[in-house]
Amino acid sequence: MPSTSPLYSLWEGYYRKENKRPDYGRDFTFLQRRGILSHLAEKGDQVIILAFLLSSDTVNIDSKDKTGRTPLSRAAEKGYKAVVKLLLETNRVDVEAKDTSGRTPLSWAAENGHKAVVKLLLETNRVDVEAEDTSGRTPLSWAAQNGHKAVVKLLLEMGRANIEVKDNFGGTLLLSAAQNGHVAVVKLLLETGRANVEARDNFGGMPLSRAAQNGHEAVVKLLLETGRFNVEAKDNFG
Repeated sequence: MPSTSPLYSLWEGYYRKENKRPDYGRDFTFLQRRGILSHLAEKGDQVIILAFLLSSDTVNIDSKDKTGRTPLSRAAEKGYKAVVKLLLETNRVDVEAKDTSGRTPLSWAAENGHKAVVKLLLETNRVDVEAEDTSGRTPLSWAAQNGHKAVVKLLLEMGRANIEVKDNFGGTLLLSAAQNGHVAVVKLLLETGRANVEARDNFGGMPLSRAAQNGHEAVVKLLLETGRFNVEAKDNFG
């Protein structure tokens, strides 16, 4: 029995209008123009309909919206594991497709802490964990900045991502996590023994100074316990 969901009715209406008849030898190229694929992927609860549409060879699975986002990018951002899995299983999806900000599906999943989706993408062995967007941030940068410890750990272990990567402002993972008060991520990065605790950003700021400026006492305490800081160090503004 056909789906009675609003989205199903929507695509069926479009199909009838564009193709004159509901022919099951379908040409769904009109979906790219309408942005329906990205909408379905972003909804997350229309997997059956999405699978049905993707069964057609006429569908461009990597069709982009006006911001350059693909269905995979949208689904990854939302953390819809089932949709991401469906898209990956077509073996036609570009897992490295970048949007207008230079961001990949992995970047969006990492920023929002979707560990299961990050793992799925890493398991394809086709994602670049070091891919930088226009701000110079990598998936690991976004995960650290937003305090997603599980994703940071996964990217470091499974993805072997660079722990000392810097964004366009010179900020490292440790500095970013410290500045935002993410104690668990700061602790994890320190425990690797590979994070440079005195790395400065473009303004001379260090993890300790940024954490102190923002009142993150627990982070300041953690950093001081390393015994590797010059507490008298100043940034470019004194």
